[in-house]
Amino acid sequence: MRLPSRPEALAGLWTLGATVLCRRRLTRRGVEAVALPSARRIPANGEAGVQAVLERMGATCLVSSCVLQAWHADHGRALELVIGVTAPAGGFSAHAWLEEPGAGGAAPHTEMLRLAPPDRLGRGHEILHRLNDRGELLPAKGSAQPVGGQAGQLEEGRRVPRQ
Repeated sequence: MRLPSRPEALAGLWTLGATVLCRRRLTRRGVEAVALPSARRIPANGEAGVQAVLERMGATCLVSSCVLQAWHADHGRALELVIGVTAPAGGFSAHAWLEEPGAGGAAPHTEMLRLAPPDRLGRGHEILHRLNDRGELLPAKGSAQPVGGQAGQLEEGRRVPRQ
């Protein structure tokens, strides 16, 4: 086992604090309110430290995605956080992952929520779209108009839910 480099050690310490804070904010306020401290002063080549700490802490896919989204945003890579679920008939599961803006969904999960990269001024995430109670994909700003397209097809990089 090799010792971590200075950037990896700094990134690991940042990740430790960010993970604890993320878990707390997810529990108390929900995913939209997760705002994490800046990692801009830590060199980008410390990402291995981020990954190692997330793995050793047993971070869930949601916590890992929130922390990694903040890390990448601070290092110039804007990734969207996506939360999806599978149909209960096939055994329900939920998953969170990161995607490049405009990328398609991760089959077999149906996208439920997509969050823009965090506002690095500490205000959390902007919701890009979510499913309503009828399974319609709603665009940002709470509009009542569903995103068009036939069920199961991709439109504008997003899976349109089946009715």
